[in-house]
Amino acid sequence: MPVVEIYLNLLSSGEPRTLMLLSAMSTLAGNLFIISAASNVIVVQQTEKYGATPFSFWRFTRLVIPVTAVSVAVSYAWIVWLMPASGNG
Repeated sequence: MPVVEIYLNLLSSGEPRTLMLLSAMSTLAGNLFIISAASNVIVVQQTEKYGATPFSFWRFTRLVIPVTAVSVAVSYAWIVWLMPASGNG
């Protein structure tokens, strides 16, 4: 992701926790909207191709917000509180 590349250039250190947090959040951000990830767009296109009614942008977003919120919270907790600090293994 281009934004991740920009953030990597702005980081003062390459601490594993910081890099893991950046990786997790950029990955989860791609799941929030239909247009955030190519895989989401492909699924919608295939749904239309086979004649099913695809999710609208807002319906998809409304259904995915709780999943994204829980995923962000779990990822953050895991990285900040449960991941060993750098140098400790």
